[in-house]
Amino acid sequence: MVTDAVVDSSFIVALVTLEKYSDWVSKTLKEYEYFHILDLSFYEVANAINQKAHKGLNPKEAVLAYKQAKK
Repeated sequence: MVTDAVVDSSFIVALVTLEKYSDWVSKTLKEYEYFHILDLSFYEVANAINQKAHKGLNPKEAVLAYKQAKK
């Protein structure tokens, strides 16, 4: 069984906000033990959440999503 996975910012955003692939991301998350991300992912996640906030994501939900993503 593979225990490591590389995830990108879209994976993280789908994990912390409700969107089309959120269920798939939640299921996939359970299949791996260790995750690797790029340093720039945090900036990309912040930008994606900011864009979602401009498109109707509640500001409080956006802040909560970003805090969850930082964990």
